[in-house]
Amino acid sequence: MFTKRLLLATCTIFLSFGLSAQTWINWDFTVPAGKDMAVMQGFDKFMKSETGKSLGMAALTSNMLGPGDWTHSFTVWHEDIDKIAPFMDMNMVMTNKDFQEVFMMFNELGIQPANSATGSHMVSTTPKGGNAFQSIWFMKVKDPMASATAFGKMSGAMQGFFDKHNVQVSLGQMSSGNNNSETHYVLASFKDYKTFMQVSAEASQSEAFQTWFMETAQDENTRTLSRQALSMWNIPQG
Repeated sequence: MFTKRLLLATCTIFLSFGLSAQTWINWDFTVPAGKDMAVMQGFDKFMKSETGKSLGMAALTSNMLGPGDWTHSFTVWHEDIDKIAPFMDMNMVMTNKDFQEVFMMFNELGIQPANSATGSHMVSTTPKGGNAFQSIWFMKVKDPMASATAFGKMSGAMQGFFDKHNVQVSLGQMSSGNNNSETHYVLASFKDYKTFMQVSAEASQSEAFQTWFMETAQDENTRTLSRQALSMWNIPQG
């Protein structure tokens, strides 16, 4: 669906279940073979603790396609930055027993950290639930305002198409931790891999998509990855 200069996806992944004002933090890491279940159980215990339940939305994902530098990612996001700020407060992290158990799990299982980053959504189509497969396109944007305007036009024109397939697409900016001087990303969430492939093929033929492609031709797509959600927490119902 999307070639080198296409602007559509993570991350780093981060699942997109909310509005364009959301801020996110993402950590990528490598889990040793055979330790996947222990990692899922460890994060589940943390997110179901009193500390975890007071925080923002979160997802543990497995890296399925794209750069092979890590195997999993843990992402937190929320429109209220106070819900995710504790992850960046080392005084709290170092004194909170629930956070400490997560660090102990990483040490005991020999988990190797890879990357971490933060940013925020700028423009998003209507939020969709029930999507477990995510693709992220990272890019270097030449003219942020022009690219955001073009994305808004495309996503508005194709909202009915996205609704039909229960797809959500968001444009966001990287604030810190970006690789290769990347400035922005496009994140799309789908029901599964099959839906991702079908929607990609159909969307690329639409006039709105082709117009967006031409209007953002100067933006460089630096890398693309896809992830599968293993567990999600604090996701609003309905």
